[in-house]
Amino acid sequence: MPVDYGSDVVTADTVTPETYIAALKSQIPQIFEYSLITEFGRYVSAKSAVMVSKVEYVKEAGGRKIAIVHAGADCFLRTCYTKNWPHRVSAWSPTGEFLEPKETAQWDVVGPLCFRGDIIAENVPLPAELDQGCMAVIHDAGAYSIAMFSKYNSRQIPRVYGYSEGGELEILVEGESIEDSLKTWG
Repeated sequence: MPVDYGSDVVTADTVTPETYIAALKSQIPQIFEYSLITEFGRYVSAKSAVMVSKVEYVKEAGGRKIAIVHAGADCFLRTCYTKNWPHRVSAWSPTGEFLEPKETAQWDVVGPLCFRGDIIAENVPLPAELDQGCMAVIHDAGAYSIAMFSKYNSRQIPRVYGYSEGGELEILVEGESIEDSLKTWG
């Protein structure tokens, strides 16, 4: 996979393979008398994808700035139900330019689903001028997002794009139509 694993820490407490090995050696050194096979799925794949979601509405409530986007807990189950699973978020204009903030504000980025836990990111610094129609880019979405997609409220799996080293986009997953979604229910 053409992913730059050497930059942008996924979380402040990301466990590297070296840290993991050191912890195992200090706690259960005898385990290394055997072949040890482990899995670093998130470490390997998180940075291979981003989720781009349109900001549908912005509002203030309880002194907090809130951006409501199209993606939600259906795409980010771990993030919404496990608060130690954060995602970095950046903001882009409706025409695709990075929003270099003139001034930042602390934002909550939330999904459109009808429950209180549909929160993708809390208290993240984004441009104060973030507004309806802008794009929220949710980083580190290559692990435990589309693979865990929830059919909550009969939401459709979104289209997934990939791009080559030459920058050419191609559809990897077509995404579900309304008809596809209805088939779930017979």
